[in-house]
Amino acid sequence: MEEVARLRAAARDARRLVLQMARRHGAGHPLAGLAACDLLAATLLHARRPGVDRFVLGLPEATAAHHAALALGGAFPVEDLA
Repeated sequence: MEEVARLRAAARDARRLVLQMARRHGAGHPLAGLAACDLLAATLLHARRPGVDRFVLGLPEATAAHHAALALGGAFPVEDLA
């Protein structure tokens, strides 16, 4: 249950970051990104095996969510999200 709670919190944080990025840039399609946050949290923060698995996002409108999940997973600092 702790892992589920952690993933839910990460998806919530990713949604917040998606909205911040959309507001900051005044453009984008935040709804696609918001819809993808649960999937990306589960895939990138739980199931993915670094150095083994590859992830291809075929939904360009959800790029902000992908970047948010990567940042929350430690791939780069959250502060680097423009």
